[in-house]
Amino acid sequence: MIATSAEYKVSIAKRTKRQTYAKIEVNYTDPFVDQSITVAVSSEGPASYKGQVADGIYDPSHNWFPLDGSAVLDGTFVLMPPTADLISALSMQVGWWSGESSGAGGTFAAPQTLTVTFVARTIESLLVASDSIKLEYPVDFTIKIYDAADTLLHTETVMGNTLVYWTAAIVAVPLAVKQVLSITKWSHVGRCAKVYEFFTSLQRTYLSDEIFNLELLEERESDTASIPVGNISSNQLTFKLYNKARQFDYGSGSAIANLIKPMRKIVPYIGAAGVAGATEWIPLGQFWTQEWDVPDDDIYASSVAYDLLSLMAKTSYTPGFLVNKTLYDIIESVCQNFGLLAGTYYIDPDLDVDIIPYVSIDKVSHREALRLATEAGSASVFVNRLGVLHVEGPNYLRDNSAVSQRTITSSEYFTRKNPSRYSTVNNVVQVKTQPLVPDAATSKVYEDDALVIPAGQTVVIHAVYSDSPCINAVASIIAGPGGVSITATTYYSWGADISVTNANAIDNTIEINVNANVLRVSGSQTIEVRDEASIVEYGAKYFIFPDNPLIQDAQVALKIANQVLSIYSNARRDLSQEWRGDPALELSDRITTDASRTVTDYFWLIRQTLSWDGTFRASHDGALVPLEYILSTEAGDLIETEDSYLLETE
Repeated sequence: MIATSAEYKVSIAKRTKRQTYAKIEVNYTDPFVDQSITVAVSSEGPASYKGQVADGIYDPSHNWFPLDGSAVLDGTFVLMPPTADLISALSMQVGWWSGESSGAGGTFAAPQTLTVTFVARTIESLLVASDSIKLEYPVDFTIKIYDAADTLLHTETVMGNTLVYWTAAIVAVPLAVKQVLSITKWSHVGRCAKVYEFFTSLQRTYLSDEIFNLELLEERESDTASIPVGNISSNQLTFKLYNKARQFDYGSGSAIANLIKPMRKIVPYIGAAGVAGATEWIPLGQFWTQEWDVPDDDIYASSVAYDLLSLMAKTSYTPGFLVNKTLYDIIESVCQNFGLLAGTYYIDPDLDVDIIPYVSIDKVSHREALRLATEAGSASVFVNRLGVLHVEGPNYLRDNSAVSQRTITSSEYFTRKNPSRYSTVNNVVQVKTQPLVPDAATSKVYEDDALVIPAGQTVVIHAVYSDSPCINAVASIIAGPGGVSITATTYYSWGADISVTNANAIDNTIEINVNANVLRVSGSQTIEVRDEASIVEYGAKYFIFPDNPLIQDAQVALKIANQVLSIYSNARRDLSQEWRGDPALELSDRITTDASRTVTDYFWLIRQTLSWDGTFRASHDGALVPLEYILSTEAGDLIETEDSYLLETE
């Protein structure tokens, strides 16, 4: 549950005269997904990442080791990542380092320039963020803004700057497509220019009187009639903003008119009175829009937005081959390969137990790779209110959500049901293992007998194996002249990236092969567990666990089968409830209801819908907390201590 003040708790729990507010922050130029942004520089150092000047991150991730003599071996400096390392590019903030160093007095022999181009937009502010760790910054510089015809629209000249973060508000410049930073003097002699951000995003904040409505659906398992094994569902935000001034209309000339596009970042909030009567805002998550709807004959602009998991469905997971890894290792590899930094994802330590000898995942999206790993661990996946990806194992709720965060009284809910989930009863569970064994001998899995390598160039071959998965892959040139060689290789279970360089002065044709040991399923078993008491009551209800290449061991399969059986062998009387709502309640929170003093009063939130249209209400589904667990955690007392929410009569 999101921490809130005592004043907020009183305000949100009022039975009458309760007032709630809404807020939506929209980033119309989100550099995380805006492919219209390009960056060019006059010079660049060997380990520079110029594209990071337009990613919304203002600071270096480390104190990078420079080669200008200013570094000391005191343990505070970190070697810069190679520019070919795409994972480092996503997870380490290096920024643009110029290829030229400043001379006497910090002056550059020639201005060091940085150019950012983008889709036509209105610019209302300028920003130059330099090195906040080394405390280096541009002293003398100019910023010029141009339109699509390369006409100069605005010039900002700065002399004698002493700020690491330099910003300035300017008179709005419409239809800008390019801005150029030209640095003539640096703060230190003999140093290269270091810029970490030069792109100012266009953001707008809409408050209650500008919001028609919003609705959030969040869930840690999909709402289906089947067992939610391997299901991943993106949280969904639907919203409408008032368009009375027609500012959202394409061609209206407003600053945002040409930026109403998919993949704009949305951060919504619900608020209520907090300390000293100030509005206390509760975040609802981070989302990216799909298509916008801006009808000419109505006064709203609307869109549907999804969370981080929707972005992970659009990118490819391409790790090297993984051997002897746990599910925790695999999930962490997926997160890091996607570009998530430490602290932006959480993985249940319970998934860091069973070793998988050969991790065979085909070339799939990050989301699908995540789904396979979490399915093999009977885990749940969702993105929390702060945008953190949560992967929770099957015992997470029992281990981490043992105390109710909120008691919902009969005066607060409108409808309440305790449906019997007979459709999810499964008292016979079968899990199939897929152990992988490598062939004793290598075989040819890729061949190209007429590959042309242009003179003096390097060609990267994206080889897809004819048989996979594979280990111990080796690429070799079978036939070809001297001077042509393999200069770099990256091997996957399903293929390889092979760099071939031709040092000769003429084009050459070669034959290249890849040989490897193919992994094959051998000794597969089907593990079955049964709940005989449940079979007597409901009849035999079979659940065939989906085939999963990460389930390779019989003991792992048995553990999965027992986990599924323990949860779904009997019909649960879960909770489905509509009530006045509290946005501070989150997925996985434990709640109590007061309809009766029985074990059905205790639930874990697995799904909820929050709605605001001037008033606030919620509906949610809760999974029953088992009686035996309550008895063990509550010392036999089925009535929990009343929570700290105060219910007022006015």
